[in-house]
Amino acid sequence: MLGVREAQAVSSGKIVTVSATLIRPPWRLIVQSEVSATHQRFDAHRFSSLRDFTAGLLTILNATRPDFMSRLASLETDKWQESKHKVRPYVAERLDLLYMNSPHLEKHSFSFSGYWIATNLGHKEVSSLVHAACSAAGVRYQSLATLKL
Repeated sequence: MLGVREAQAVSSGKIVTVSATLIRPPWRLIVQSEVSATHQRFDAHRFSSLRDFTAGLLTILNATRPDFMSRLASLETDKWQESKHKVRPYVAERLDLLYMNSPHLEKHSFSFSGYWIATNLGHKEVSSLVHAACSAAGVRYQSLATLKL
């Protein structure tokens, strides 16, 4: 998981792009920041678990705007309400909203910045969360294969 110092270092420039590899471990997160008009910085983060990846992503993007978590929770709630298959939200203000039909799974979550985050997610669900988080932060998501250095 990212420490405060690492999160502050990433947030010292304006984050413009996030890229991730979620096919197999180690899970990687690349954050492109614009330090100045002539200086682009790429920070590479490696995580041994999807839980740590999720926490790291949220820590980094939470520094981009003060309303990031509320925007992300709202996007997740909207996705859940619009889904014909009732895909559950992965971020919610209350723990009972993450596992409405399966309260025994509540132990598979963590609290972050006043919100609850589901952790029993596979790489496809985490990929969906990455896209929603980028949207909530106002940051572009780009696949690692198309990232331009």
